[in-house]
Amino acid sequence: MKKICSLLLLSIIFSCKPLAAKLILGIDTTPEWQTNKEIENDFNKYQIADKNRFVLDTAVYSLKIKNELTEKIQIIKSKEITLDSITKHKIEKSTNDNLQPVQVRYFDNQGLPIFKLVNCYIDNPFNMDWNVDKSFDSYPPFINNEILNFENKDLSFFLPLFSRINGSKVNMEEIPKSEYYAIVFWNGFYKKPSKKLIKKIQEIEKNRENTFVFFVNNNNAEIYELIPEEQKEVYFKNLN
Repeated sequence: MKKICSLLLLSIIFSCKPLAAKLILGIDTTPEWQTNKEIENDFNKYQIADKNRFVLDTAVYSLKIKNELTEKIQIIKSKEITLDSITKHKIEKSTNDNLQPVQVRYFDNQGLPIFKLVNCYIDNPFNMDWNVDKSFDSYPPFINNEILNFENKDLSFFLPLFSRINGSKVNMEEIPKSEYYAIVFWNGFYKKPSKKLIKKIQEIEKNRENTFVFFVNNNNAEIYELIPEEQKEVYFKNLN
């Protein structure tokens, strides 16, 4: 009962890459719910320091993104605004990007967004090079992509959705004051994209002290979204 996703289901949910590419990308086609111990082991495997370990709350992030989209559409309709095809595409594509399982985001010292890159934009499935358009050749990273730079969220949008592995909430006062902040969303089933991104950010930040990185495991948050509502109670009962 622990395995809850087929390859077909994953291909539908994370549709930015074709099915064949997913196999090459190193994606686990039977993802599993992880215990806190298993998540902690993955943090250890990637040598992520305790202070940088965070978990995305299970059912909150995706719901918040989708609710924002619904509210935006309602406002547009109430004001009888007609969207041109370009703006409509930006909204739809940006929302889809925000829901992708592997992401990196950078913010300034006020928490304002600087940079966003998600797994959809990694073109070479063999090298899995996250340096798209040489975005990491400068610091902080930068990418000249209209969709990726469209209506990005502040750091304050994300922090309430994070917790420590033990379940304690994140308090910004406890986070070191930094010139920059970064968020890395990663998980245990988009293995190769996650591994490559984590290593990339660790290399970039190795000799820097002016950026605090939130390495956020979103494994269970992503899997939660794949479980049909009517099966959630049964599923969690079988996990115990």
